[in-house]
Amino acid sequence: MQFRAISIAAMLALAAPVALAQDAGNGAGEIDPVVAIVNGELVRASEVVMLYESLGPQVTQIAFQTLYAQLLESTIERKLVTQRAVAEGLLEDPEVAAKVAYWTERVLEETLVNRAIENALTDELVRAAYDRMIADATVAEEVRASHILLATQPEAYAAIARLEAGEVFADLARELSIGPSAAQGGDLDYFRYEDVVPEFSDVAFSLAVGEHTTEPVESAFGWHVILVTDRRAVEPPSFDEMFGQLRDDEGQRLVGEFYENLMSDVNVQRFNFDGTPAGDAGPLLAPPPQQPVEPAPAP
Repeated sequence: MQFRAISIAAMLALAAPVALAQDAGNGAGEIDPVVAIVNGELVRASEVVMLYESLGPQVTQIAFQTLYAQLLESTIERKLVTQRAVAEGLLEDPEVAAKVAYWTERVLEETLVNRAIENALTDELVRAAYDRMIADATVAEEVRASHILLATQPEAYAAIARLEAGEVFADLARELSIGPSAAQGGDLDYFRYEDVVPEFSDVAFSLAVGEHTTEPVESAFGWHVILVTDRRAVEPPSFDEMFGQLRDDEGQRLVGEFYENLMSDVNVQRFNFDGTPAGDAGPLLAPPPQQPVEPAPAP
């Protein structure tokens, strides 16, 4: 499996930082207004917005305006720390340079993929996916049934005999059933074939509306007496109901296609973790590098 640094959610996010920046501005009409000046360096609203958006859903569920003052202070503090780090020459530090290069690649990857998917992921594409889903869909059937659950087969036969004698199914269920639906007169509401155990579904879906079993039905839960009270066809969900899920699914598909196309007709050499050439089976798994052991103190 290929691991990608960029998250699918980030690729599909259609957040509008410019709009937030306008909300954060001073009303002077600037698209990205200056919100602070730190030792002569300008801090723009978009930097505060990027900090806000990086904090995750637990924070971003709070209104930007509510957090603005704290976000601005955090941005100013980061700017001050960055200025000092640059002054102390950390940009020339090999470890820092490697991390900057790594995060630069991450940002470039995310931006390129995000824009490509955003441009391709049109409502028309989602509509076409919905049309394909509907074309392949079958109309599902649901049954509404009630049951009386009993511990033994003789008890189930006795319940059937009382039904045949004219007693009301719901009343018997309240009196006799050991199942959790007893309080509802045994009513299980509507269900599809796959929603319940096969032994129960096989019988329930074979009965006509108003018909009950004349033989007890055994399952892992006990012995059932089943009454079918209704049937209905379930139409597929509407386009509006499926839009969000289909958009996510199509986004995932487009991301996969993007990387598949990217990897075609390229020259890539792969090596094992120790730097030796990888064989036909691909790179060998390797443990993470060991941390250096501190030398023991001199006696």
